[in-house]
Amino acid sequence: MDKTQVLEAMQSERANLESLIAPLSDEQMCLPALDGQRSVKDVLAHIAAWERRCVDWIKAGLRGETPSLPEAGYGWEDIDRLNEKTFQENRERPLQEVLADSHQAYKLLLAEVQGLSEADLIEPQRFAWTEGRTSLVPYVAANSYEHYDEHAEQIRERIENQPSQ
Repeated sequence: MDKTQVLEAMQSERANLESLIAPLSDEQMCLPALDGQRSVKDVLAHIAAWERRCVDWIKAGLRGETPSLPEAGYGWEDIDRLNEKTFQENRERPLQEVLADSHQAYKLLLAEVQGLSEADLIEPQRFAWTEGRTSLVPYVAANSYEHYDEHAEQIRERIENQPSQ
């Protein structure tokens, strides 16, 4: 994928997620009815945390640094533990605060990707921390459009299986 395609996918999948949750009431947004007794609010906080991590990785790479992946004190084998930590940190936050943070994190990641050159985004050798194995595209995809789609599917299933009110 080139930069234009990545940006289009980010914007399109985010718009899909936003349109899916737009008709939900505050009560529906906070109802723990998804996997792991998470709410839509919890999912939005989760997505925002991963968007911010991705921004941090990109910024570290642009400074010539190697970021802690996925986060300091956590390895890829600790994803469930990291996601649980994120859930615990955000579960009591008010819905409006989580919604505002979700929009802000998305804007930050979108702006960061927009600011990258084509080479920064698609060249596997551009950042030492990717060890020449991959470009930034899989990192951006996993923390934006693929992530939005994954969780939109969970939310869609919940909405479709919810009894009519």
